[in-house]
Amino acid sequence: MTDENGGRVLRFVPRQPAEDSAGEKSAQEPSAGEKPAHEPSTFMAFGMALRTGDLQTAGNHLSVLMELSENDGLTAARFFQERMLADPETLSKTMQIREAIAEGKTNAAMEALIECFGLDGPHALRAVSALRKMME
Repeated sequence: MTDENGGRVLRFVPRQPAEDSAGEKSAQEPSAGEKPAHEPSTFMAFGMALRTGDLQTAGNHLSVLMELSENDGLTAARFFQERMLADPETLSKTMQIREAIAEGKTNAAMEALIECFGLDGPHALRAVSALRKMME
């Protein structure tokens, strides 16, 4: 997929549930931090939740996308919201996360996650790993 300028567009899309031997998707209840299948967690959904002022839902999306606890997802959503108000360039910095992961630059991705979402080192590393899996 390319953008209007011919550049490659990378999307993070959570993996779909595995199918069983009969070809049916597993009907497991979502675990803590996971959203039901009818409301997929994407960065677009995160942004929409922030835009409507629903910080809890925004945090839930981050918890799924970055494999964080619900509390850590909410904290990261709050931090991001505050950063956006203080520094409008925060959104463009988040775009660097996808690019850094795609290029195998783990440290750069972690730095951007720390700066934009307030994650500490171990949480940033877990988030990079989770986001990398979504890009495969």
